[in-house]
Amino acid sequence: MSSPMPLASNSFESNACNNLVDGSECPIVRNQVYNYRMPLLIEQFFPPTTYMIQFSLKDGSSRVQSCGRMVIRVV
Repeated sequence: MSSPMPLASNSFESNACNNLVDGSECPIVRNQVYNYRMPLLIEQFFPPTTYMIQFSLKDGSSRVQSCGRMVIRVV
């Protein structure tokens, strides 16, 4: 089952530039490594199970610049 959840709709910062760490700033440069931190709110009503989180970071023109998946387990 898949359920889209835009970050801005869940009280998260939707501007990825504000979540870069290690002194990195936007605009980012091709072929450079950046660290990005995204806090993820796990609500009490989430059933304990394993979830696949898929995300994409888009530029100002809504073009995907980076994407990824991660598995989390709610206990």
